[in-house]
Amino acid sequence: MNCMNCGNLLSPDVKFCPKCGSPIAQSAPYTPPAQYTPPARQVQSSWSSGGPQSPQPPRRKSRAGKILLILATFLILVVAGAGAAIYYGYRYVEGNLKSSEAYQSAEAALKQSDAVAAKLGEIRETGFPVGTYKVDADGSGFATYTMSVVGTKASGRYFVSMERKAGTWRIMRAFVKLDDGEDVSIVSASEEGSSGERPSAAAAAPDEVNANPEDDDTASAGGKTISGGVLNGKAISKPQPPYPALAKAVRASGTVVVSVVVDERGRVIQAEALSGHPLLRPVCVTVARQARLSPTLLAGKPVKVRGTLTYEFKPE
Repeated sequence: MNCMNCGNLLSPDVKFCPKCGSPIAQSAPYTPPAQYTPPARQVQSSWSSGGPQSPQPPRRKSRAGKILLILATFLILVVAGAGAAIYYGYRYVEGNLKSSEAYQSAEAALKQSDAVAAKLGEIRETGFPVGTYKVDADGSGFATYTMSVVGTKASGRYFVSMERKAGTWRIMRAFVKLDDGEDVSIVSASEEGSSGERPSAAAAAPDEVNANPEDDDTASAGGKTISGGVLNGKAISKPQPPYPALAKAVRASGTVVVSVVVDERGRVIQAEALSGHPLLRPVCVTVARQARLSPTLLAGKPVKVRGTLTYEFKPE
């Protein structure tokens, strides 16, 4: 270091020049500059295993979630629509059945029965009627129903069998099976007149006829009706009755005897059940009216004949 005034060489620790006496300015100790270190996130090495890294394109959002959401919404709408269609269809069919004359007659008999009132109390609700219903062109027909019944005291299932003649429904058999297994018979005027078994017609051989028509109670001056006994053997066409669903449910079986009147041409013009399970009678009467038999001759002339047709039912 040199003196700034005279240029004399100075030692580092002097404060005045020994030659000219000028004060020496003290300089700050030298500090080497700090080495610059870039931030770690900006340091990239070209010696990495993968070599220089290229910029990655931005990821696209997946559309699978939107598709699943659309499908789920569609399925919900389909299920809701099907459920609504079934519900309103059910209500429509139920309304039509419950507004029919046959159902209203059956329901009236149920609610007016003293035996039912004693066991079930007041009828609060009847379920969907299931069974068979048929009305022929001549106004005759039959119906069998079963439905759940809820009363203020108890509940059960209502079974009813009906027949239609001359435009009027008549209850042939009706009862309620309670949940505890007890049967409650419904007694009505129509049942009292039809539920009991009546004696069948005279049982002569199928091809035999009353040789003395004057002894027959049904003989008339205009045309004789003779007794023919069991007429199954004379049947040209004898349709078999279907097994009603209601009868299957209670395993109804046995023989049903139907009294018929056959005209001179072999057509059944009258049919009425004489005996058999009440749930099986209506279908037998219906098919008996469709039967065709060989004409019965008396002295070479065709006559009307009264006899019986029988039908067998075995539980399935």
